[in-house]
Amino acid sequence: MYKILIIDDDAPLSRGYQDVFKREGWDASIAVNGQEGLKAVKQYKPDLIMVDMLMPVMGGVDFLKEYQKIKDTYPAKIIVATNSQEPDESEMVVKQLGALEYKRKTELGPRELVELIKKYLEPLPK
Repeated sequence: MYKILIIDDDAPLSRGYQDVFKREGWDASIAVNGQEGLKAVKQYKPDLIMVDMLMPVMGGVDFLKEYQKIKDTYPAKIIVATNSQEPDESEMVVKQLGALEYKRKTELGPRELVELIKKYLEPLPK
């Protein structure tokens, strides 16, 4: 079973993502900011991390910078889903920090989100 870590401070949206992922047969855990996300990465060991950019305590860019220090020990694919329009949180910047995708949340309905994640998760061995 794939494990997905959702790092986002929008609780209703995160729970919605979690429900969608569970319907796909994936396990999903939630962290409300980048600092909690780093702890969760070490405990949960996700296959994929979906991270927002705008969060209290530690935002997405700082999370990605810190994750770079532990990515070899805790490898995961990273997707950014945000509504941020800050230039220092641009697609180019987050991809330099290891993100595979940078999407606006408004572009990601449940179906689009599942298809995006399936694109990066390889089939588990039987």
